[in-house]
Amino acid sequence: MCLYCLFVTYTRCKANLGKLCNHSVQEKNFIRTIAVKCLENEVQGTVWAYGNTTAELDVQLGKMTNDTGALWNDIEITIKYADITGNYSNENVVSRINEINDEANCLVFFSAAKNANVFGEPFKNPNFKKIVVASLQGADLSKLGGHETIIVTDYGDSNVWNIVNKIIGFTTTTSKTTMESGNQQNDI
Repeated sequence: MCLYCLFVTYTRCKANLGKLCNHSVQEKNFIRTIAVKCLENEVQGTVWAYGNTTAELDVQLGKMTNDTGALWNDIEITIKYADITGNYSNENVVSRINEINDEANCLVFFSAAKNANVFGEPFKNPNFKKIVVASLQGADLSKLGGHETIIVTDYGDSNVWNIVNKIIGFTTTTSKTTMESGNQQNDI
């Protein structure tokens, strides 16, 4: 099955700062690294940010790509703080994602929420054959209904590969990536 992943994150800088915060830059680079590594492993993807941003979900869904350079640029443009009232909040983003009827069959949801109670409902879109939820604040987000829920402890390589492996179904060794379902190996 070819994966068409929608990478979603919240643009969460405080409005009075008027620029990207250091943690947001680190998060953006972390998400970008994960997305690019997925594309290098035959995944197509696009990114959407909600919250204090002008990014529109419907526009982003039409930008599904396997071009790492194009996705890199989309991430730079899309995960960008805008001093506006958010287009979606944590309370209503899940219901919006559940309404998607598109080619996306994979959801990778990055959350900085401190607990899962801020989300109104779990993910239940039947089009998503794979849902990976990554908590950037150490919260237990398992109630969101992801197939995989990961607590990110830092933005280092081990967490990058942990999430990539959950998305594409590989396990890493020091120099090779091995398919869980077979013996195929790819150099990393």
